[in-house]
Amino acid sequence: MVLVAQGPRADSFRRIIRQLVDARTTARQLGLTDVDRLLEMALLDVVVEWSGVDLNAVDDAKLEAMMKMRVRQACERPSGASVHLLDEWRRDSFRLSGNVTEPTPVE
Repeated sequence: MVLVAQGPRADSFRRIIRQLVDARTTARQLGLTDVDRLLEMALLDVVVEWSGVDLNAVDDAKLEAMMKMRVRQACERPSGASVHLLDEWRRDSFRLSGNVTEPTPVE
């Protein structure tokens, strides 16, 4: 069972994770590998703080799974909208619950 933290603290963690993921995507598009690595470390630090785990007691596989879960939770839309993610952990995009509607053009 996965427990999802609620409240203002969890919202702050979700927001900073979304910002870090967006910044990493931009860094990759610009070919800034050092910046990408730094943002990856920052993302890991936020996930560890949010989860409250002891790094000495967690193996790498569990830490990676926790990071994926927290990124998914941060990018989920509570309204039921779909979110498409593409990252280095999973090469294909996956879809969270909800329906996608195409944007309507504004004239």
